Amino acid sequence: IMARSLLKNWKQPVFYDFDTSMFSNILFTVIRYLYEIDYNVVAVTCDMGPSNMRLWNELTYRN
Repeated sequence: IMARSLLKNWKQPVFYDFDTSMFSNILFTVIRYLYEIDYNVVAVTCDMGPSNMRLWNELTYRN
């Protein structure tokens, strides 16, 4: 996972793991840690690979 500034030319890797699919609990943990150090997360983007599609399906709100 890469954290990136919207207003400045700044980016920093904040999470990596080998052979691990991204799940919502990992994503939310990283976002929580970023908020704890006063970084406001305003967007999440990714490529549309199969594991990322699974993550978005997991995060999708359904009635």
